[in-house]
Amino acid sequence: MISALLCLLAARSSMADIMAAESRLVDNLFQNYNSQVRPQREVEKPTDINFGFTLQDIKKLDHSGLSMIAWLNLRWEDPRLQWNRSEYNNIESIRLNSDMIWLPDIELYNVVETTFLSRSNQIVLTFDGSIIWVPPYRLTATCKVDLTWFPYDQQKCAVKFGSWTHDGFQLNLTLQEQNADLGTFVINEEFELIGAPAKRNEIFYECCPEPYIDLTYQIMLKRRSTPFMMKNMASSILCYSLALAALVLPSHHAPTAKILVILFALACSGASTKDIPDKSILMSFLQTQAGMMLFMLFTTICIVSICV
Repeated sequence: MISALLCLLAARSSMADIMAAESRLVDNLFQNYNSQVRPQREVEKPTDINFGFTLQDIKKLDHSGLSMIAWLNLRWEDPRLQWNRSEYNNIESIRLNSDMIWLPDIELYNVVETTFLSRSNQIVLTFDGSIIWVPPYRLTATCKVDLTWFPYDQQKCAVKFGSWTHDGFQLNLTLQEQNADLGTFVINEEFELIGAPAKRNEIFYECCPEPYIDLTYQIMLKRRSTPFMMKNMASSILCYSLALAALVLPSHHAPTAKILVILFALACSGASTKDIPDKSILMSFLQTQAGMMLFMLFTTICIVSICV
């Protein structure tokens, strides 16, 4: 009993020592720290920013853009935030609010909307000045969607990141991997994710000698056509069959019944095009089909008028 009490007291004392050491460490680190100044070991060399992109979920893809849940993973070093572990109770890393330190101004260039998803925004700082920042976002990026072959279409959306105010001589952006991290990606019901390769682009403009760097991820998606075909094409085939059946009904059936069947088929065909893009080949086909049913309706009415 006494030994357990002594162990508890020792643990509390150790925890108090660690907290006191961490408080002293933070005070010393930020005594003369300016978060507006870019960290650099040498004046003429850029700050290296290692960038990663984790794609969590695809929320929506339409003409307004690609909406997704993603984590950014940024790593860099700030030599002003180093410490000797032996002087601070062997503390190896601490967690800090991101607004306490300098942050790289990495932005999504083709942004439509950005929403920060976490209640806190913290970084991990280690004793050698290494910093890890993983902010989670809901991002909407512009994307040119080609729906010609809907619902068998494949879409490619570029997601381009880069510094908003720094050139390549100030910030050197590098990729952590040649592809986005898809290890925790949630399977989407509408689209199959084919891949998300990344590329580092270094662009020079005629006006300026410095390079401008961007990191671009190509989000490649393939629409899952089976659910759509089961939902829409089956009803379309049924409508067309009803229209044909009206023409082959025996002559002793009431002419009005034929007209009603074709009208029902026409209405059914219109309903089946509800979710189909206007510019797709499938929509052109269904519009042609509706035109044929209108022709059948007109022909039936003419025949009925002649026979009556």
